[in-house]
Amino acid sequence: AQQTFNLFDKKGDGTVCTCLVSNFKAAGFIRWEQFKPIFEQKLKEDEDERELKEAFRVLDKHNKGVIAVEDLRWILRSLGDDLTDDEIEDMINETDTDGSGTVDYEEFRNLMCSN
Repeated sequence: AQQTFNLFDKKGDGTVCTCLVSNFKAAGFIRWEQFKPIFEQKLKEDEDERELKEAFRVLDKHNKGVIAVEDLRWILRSLGDDLTDDEIEDMINETDTDGSGTVDYEEFRNLMCSN
């Protein structure tokens, strides 16, 4: 992360323009101590997204870009979270927003990130 910060520290004064950091609204400069947690959070979010995409890929048994609702129902039952059948059906209905009987990546992501 320090090397990345240094790449953007064009003046070599230990600051970078906040326009490089989307979390900051005001124009100005930030120091390494401010940049580091933002950079680390972004890395964590990217890693979480990669793991979620990999999980979706594994569950997409037919490589069609969707998971069958039946497979998702089985997965939810297998998680061991003591979900009732009604809770699982509610989750399925909220997840399969278009009623297609399948869950695409965005629907899957919304389900996984909402819990």
